[in-house]
Amino acid sequence: MAKFSVSFETAAGTVTVDGPTLSDAQMDRLINWAVYQFPQLDENGDPLPVTNAVKAASLRELGESLWRGTKNNVLRHEANEAAQAARESVEDIA
Repeated sequence: MAKFSVSFETAAGTVTVDGPTLSDAQMDRLINWAVYQFPQLDENGDPLPVTNAVKAASLRELGESLWRGTKNNVLRHEANEAAQAARESVEDIA
């Protein structure tokens, strides 16, 4: 069995969001996808043999990808809010 969770450590405290508990077979599926999606390459650009270290590196890259996607969502939201505020600040002529 494996557990999927996300933690946020802030000055206000730590919040952990527990995801589902995955069976070994489900976790294997996730790891296999992560290794496919985030391959670990040698100096020649060839995939490294799949070891526990390669699996862990691929899962780390998955976590980093989740962060990048979340960051992009925050920035897009803030840009939309700023654009809306700018549109609302324009005064009518006459």
